[in-house]
Amino acid sequence: MSTKRTDDGQPEGREVFLARLADELRESSVLGVVVMGEAGAGKTTVAREVEGRSGPGAGILRISGRAVLSQVPFGGLSTYLRGMPAEALTQPAAVMRRFMYHLSGSGAPADTLPLLLIDDAHDLDEDTVALLVQLIAGRKARALILACPLPGLPQGFEELVADGLLGTMVMEPLTAGEVGEVCSSLLGGPVVSAVVHIAAHITDGNPRFLQSFINDGVASGYLRERNGVWHAASKLPPVSARLTDLVQAVLAPLSQEERDAMTLLALAEPATGNVAHSLVDQDVLRTLLDVSLVRMTANGLLVLRHPLYGAVLRGVLPAARRIGLERRVLAAMTAPARDDDEVLQRAALALDAGVAMDDDALLSAAAAANRLHDRRAALRVLDAVGSPRLRGRRLVEMAWAESTNDVGAALELVEEALAPGTEEPALQNAIILSLILMERGACSAQDMHAAADRWQHLLDGAREGGSPSKKKRENELFMTVVRHAVRRSGDTGVLEPEAVRTIAADDTVDRQTRLVAFLVLTVDLLGRGLPAEAATMAASAIELVTNDAETLPLLDVAAGLRIIALLAAGEAEQALAAFHSTHRRDPRSIFHCAVWEDVIEGTRALEEGRFSAARSRLLLASEALQTSDLLLILPWVRGLAAYAALLAGDSESAEALLELKDGARPAGSRLARSLAEVYTRSVTAALSGDPDGAATLVLLADAANGEGLPIVAAAALDQALVLGDRSVLPRLADLTASFDGRKQRLVHTYARAAAGEAAGTSPQDTGRRLLEIGEAAVASGYRPLAARCFEQAREAFEQREDSAGVRLALQRLAACTGGMDRPQGAHGIVLPAGVRLTPRESAVVKLAVKGLTNREIAERHGTSVRTVEGHLYRIFAKSGISRREDLLPFMSED
Repeated sequence: MSTKRTDDGQPEGREVFLARLADELRESSVLGVVVMGEAGAGKTTVAREVEGRSGPGAGILRISGRAVLSQVPFGGLSTYLRGMPAEALTQPAAVMRRFMYHLSGSGAPADTLPLLLIDDAHDLDEDTVALLVQLIAGRKARALILACPLPGLPQGFEELVADGLLGTMVMEPLTAGEVGEVCSSLLGGPVVSAVVHIAAHITDGNPRFLQSFINDGVASGYLRERNGVWHAASKLPPVSARLTDLVQAVLAPLSQEERDAMTLLALAEPATGNVAHSLVDQDVLRTLLDVSLVRMTANGLLVLRHPLYGAVLRGVLPAARRIGLERRVLAAMTAPARDDDEVLQRAALALDAGVAMDDDALLSAAAAANRLHDRRAALRVLDAVGSPRLRGRRLVEMAWAESTNDVGAALELVEEALAPGTEEPALQNAIILSLILMERGACSAQDMHAAADRWQHLLDGAREGGSPSKKKRENELFMTVVRHAVRRSGDTGVLEPEAVRTIAADDTVDRQTRLVAFLVLTVDLLGRGLPAEAATMAASAIELVTNDAETLPLLDVAAGLRIIALLAAGEAEQALAAFHSTHRRDPRSIFHCAVWEDVIEGTRALEEGRFSAARSRLLLASEALQTSDLLLILPWVRGLAAYAALLAGDSESAEALLELKDGARPAGSRLARSLAEVYTRSVTAALSGDPDGAATLVLLADAANGEGLPIVAAAALDQALVLGDRSVLPRLADLTASFDGRKQRLVHTYARAAAGEAAGTSPQDTGRRLLEIGEAAVASGYRPLAARCFEQAREAFEQREDSAGVRLALQRLAACTGGMDRPQGAHGIVLPAGVRLTPRESAVVKLAVKGLTNREIAERHGTSVRTVEGHLYRIFAKSGISRREDLLPFMSED
């Protein structure tokens, strides 16, 4: 849905609203509808659509208010009063007779009242309003009245609403989903989630602002297309002249006092009530709240209705006046800063206004800017830090600022900080960042161990007050955690995490050390197939994050690991909730964080069998991660995207993803690279028809298990199973026996039942058990897994010649796959999820669809007719059909 108009004049994006409006206009108990919406909401477009859908002869008269005629008697009716003598224009009766003449000639059916389509009613003169109210109240006409909250609905119309003669509707801003569809429609292609979030935040869903923002973004180069997907640059461009004019037009009705109040709030937002009250007259503030130009957030802060309002008001201020107002705002901020956002806000105001600020506060502001991934703001604040005492901390914050933009520059800065004489807290921060950057740069295990030895030496000689024995213990605990992190990142051995677990659980240990310990445990547990416990560890890490420079930079790492753990556990809904709870909607941070929504929704769609949706979301995620891969997950996401594309029948995209090279980008974390290798081998084998694909995946599983990554081994065995090797089922059951998480437990119970390992199970009992597991998988939303269960249950019942069981399994399979995309099988055959044909069965299907008889197929393959009949019987059973004609829909378009 888009708010632009298509070639046939139909406004996209307001279909639901139009349907509701049509119902209201048909309501016999009222004589019309008042539609209220801010400027740019699309009221005029909707009015035109109502007129267009009514068709000729509907009896519609258009009336439009104009600000230049708002003081002219009957100026709103000037179109219908042409040719009248000047003296008659001052006589209401004469004007009424002339307008009634037009009303009677409107062409409305005899049993229908004419419709007055009144646009911009807030700009109508009093005389026009009085005449129209008289006509509506006298049941001479119906009305569709469109108006803005500012300056509001004329009094006469308000009285009709109060009397129940007119209904009311509010044209709300576009939802985030609608904004995304508008962006795709205007840009003519898919858009990464970051662009959608930024556009929704900046324009607040106002269609006119949104269209201008998109057009200006393309013109300025802020929005760019890469690989068929639209991206945004990391820095928002200045507000364009066109958007400035639009905002100025919205604010034009304000009095000077109201505009001055808006300007002060634009500099102070988000403002506490105390700050707002000290800056703005209370009556003026109340008026601005009443007309929704100012609103209160959920946590009680006052902000302007649109971010664009603030951007424009700040942008048009003369420099000298702006400095004076910024100093006035700073003087009003007497209470301690409530959070890191306000620390950054105050630092920016102080720098703009030339007001001195404490260096420690500036460093806190830089940490807040880095949390928001606002590199320019962080570097600007850090440039003002002059204390030699804080040199190490300043270098570390500069390195954090560069870490998502230039890994090389970040490493140089952190190496400068990792020097004798740097204070101990800054050293620990530098070590943590260096560890992250080295992994991002795919450093060897040998280099990482050598670096850890050097870090140990630096910490031993650090200059820091306090008890030497206490300092030594803290350093030992910190380096214990760091060395375990080095092993997990660079080695292939299995981590022994008990020492780290003890440190994490000890609340007497330094918060930063405990936080890193929880993160190390999270990664280790993920690799060992314990994602549910890993998610708990990541949540514990998040709880240790405060607004200080030691823990705040690790919040995104902890939040991202928690999301990955929840996805691995099959808890996509919880992952989405975790994303919303920890990632802010600020456009500075959402640029780097919005990719998580695509990852989460893509993974969920894959698990639910919505393969086309999974392909689309994961392709967007893999594109976005090329510029914002904070956790080095790009290889894994790209592998998933290729797998989803394969299942969606998009072999071209699958092949293209396999061929992509990262170039100068980081190679990804060890876990991400290993998972990517699994999906790459599986997709490659499926595309090429490689008969050794499953065997290759089994070898990958052996290697991953030896490296302490059972979750990768399980993924490899699962993909071998997808390629048709059921001999891996016992191994998959053994491997996943210790796994946790809802999804992992279902995989284990499936593999155990399908392998026939349950004690004393007959094929019939196996079939029944698989049906139960399949139902549990359906209930959990894992439809492809459920389809596997039902297909193998059918085979078990068939082995026992249990026709009732076969029918039941096929019924469950049909019901399960009914809400799914049909995955693309090998050799161009499209099958229900979980069903695979052998190469010979696929060949038989192709010939049968071409119309060959069983005998002709047998001759082609040099086999007997009975053998062909057997193939067709199994094909029919697998596909849930009973006639050759029903095979046609299972053929791909290729």
